[in-house]
Amino acid sequence: MIEFADNFLFQMTTEANFFLIGYNYKTDIQFTYNAFDFKITLINQEPNHPRLLDYKETARLSITGAAEEVIHLELAQSVKNLLSLAVGRRIIFNRQVYSVNDINENVFREMSPPTNEGSPIIPDFKLNKFLFQTFPKYESLSKTEKNQFFVVTDYLNQTKNGFIEDRILHTTIAWETLSDYFKINCDLPIYLKDLRKEIKSSYKRWKKLNPDLDPNGEIGSRLLTAIDREKLLDKLINLTAQFNLNYQKLGIDFHELKGLRDYYLFS
Repeated sequence: MIEFADNFLFQMTTEANFFLIGYNYKTDIQFTYNAFDFKITLINQEPNHPRLLDYKETARLSITGAAEEVIHLELAQSVKNLLSLAVGRRIIFNRQVYSVNDINENVFREMSPPTNEGSPIIPDFKLNKFLFQTFPKYESLSKTEKNQFFVVTDYLNQTKNGFIEDRILHTTIAWETLSDYFKINCDLPIYLKDLRKEIKSSYKRWKKLNPDLDPNGEIGSRLLTAIDREKLLDKLINLTAQFNLNYQKLGIDFHELKGLRDYYLFS
């Protein structure tokens, strides 16, 4: 009996193929993780590939060793997220083909296309080693950590081109997300702590006089959140300190970065 869950067949599969869009390296990849075998081949080396289905497809990711389609899909998503970091651009796949008892099941789910790109950080001749070494660590992450990884990578990959205000905002969001991921400790300066206390006390007095107003506490929450945003600067500096980075040598003025971020985010 075949059980359907979110349109995926939970049954034995022998191989799954995912057709990558955005992969622009000229290198074939092959590595193994646990019982799973991964292989990336360039589509232009496959004379029978039906390019008319999607002319943007550049490579085929083949995975064997999983028992269910959903596992193949999760593994493929891990590979494409690591590739996105390595090559500096969002890698996606719309077309998936699952082989079940010599019968191919085709699945087409359109992902958001790449809107911009960053710069590659792993050269093509080291990509195989990069995936082999990083994939086990990536698979040990929780779902929340994987989501944070995706956010950081995706925003950094949107900083090469486009309007300067968008690039500044994307850069800062990536750094903020990293700070949250690594649970960087930060604190408000004393003068802002005092201001926060005054705002909180004033809001409580105002609420007693106006019990019917702001029933969900949204106004009070916004007032305090505005103060808490000032922790960002401390977060960014502490992030570099934790990894022994001299942010001044990085050429980043966090004061200016935060100022520009606040201007474009809240204007």
